Amino acid sequence: QLGLGDTVSRTAPTKVGIDTNWSQIACGGYYTFALKTNDTLWAWGLNFSGQLGLGDTTNRNTPTQVGTNTSWVETTAGYDHTIALRSDDTLWACGFNGEGMLGLGDTTMRITMTMVGANINWTQIAAAVGGLHTLAIKNDGTLWVWGLNQYGELGIGRDGIWTEEKPTQVFGVDTIWQQVAAGKSYTISLKADGALWAWGKNDSGQLGLGDTISRTTPTKVGTDINWKEIACGYYHTFAIKTDNTLWAWSNNDDGQLGLNDTVSRTTPTRVGTDTNWKQVAGGGYHTIALKNDGTLWSCGRNNSGQLGLGDTISR
Repeated sequence: QLGLGDTVSRTAPTKVGIDTNWSQIACGGYYTFALKTNDTLWAWGLNFSGQLGLGDTTNRNTPTQVGTNTSWVETTAGYDHTIALRSDDTLWACGFNGEGMLGLGDTTMRITMTMVGANINWTQIAAAVGGLHTLAIKNDGTLWVWGLNQYGELGIGRDGIWTEEKPTQVFGVDTIWQQVAAGKSYTISLKADGALWAWGKNDSGQLGLGDTISRTTPTKVGTDINWKEIACGYYHTFAIKTDNTLWAWSNNDDGQLGLNDTVSRTTPTRVGTDTNWKQVAGGGYHTIALKNDGTLWSCGRNNSGQLGLGDTISR
């Protein structure tokens, strides 16, 4: 999954090949996707469900181009399914589909990128980190979901083990959804007014609502309306405000919230005092964040060297 041509784990950042024209990256469960500046799509790692979209189920240990299309603009990876967006606003999917998370109206696995429906108006996508549901926003600001809904993670008012195999709209009257992120069985979304909304599983407080009660419909997180970026791990959540402060909540058993302890939180809690955070990403039980000065920071579980610090000591 590191794309280095072997299966040797690394505990420090290691350059992948010699190319210097990568523009975007996404990680799934033991596999990786990336876009180049020429808008081609590349994949490597585990491929037992065809999640690399290469037409087979053979693993790859170096970046391999997915088809010949040169109009990819975004990609997101779940545990073993992949969703990608083209410049014509069409949505494409491949990989495991046992819970309908590809949005193709069935539960049949796909080993090549397959277009999701006939719509050509998608603008932003998210596949659940370690989970089995998918979300996407259309150009008109509406939010759509599909896949497994065991804990209400689809946000359409139901829980229990059942699935949606085609895109289903959340809150039909709302047309101001701007960004969406998904953890394992829960969802966080940002509206254009800067308000944060959450739904799904909440046993660790991952919804940020001050309790551990799951929700089956979108519920507003606090009263703040100055959020601008969100990210989810398996069971922990991060967000950045417009003042570039970093906030975290939920499970913290491995210190993945970056709060210098292992105490879980059920409401957004500020991480340190810095005001120059730019971007954040959540792994299973670890977190990586980028500052405006270009420095990279990490915290949480590090048993496989996932923090990139040259060792396997959790932080």
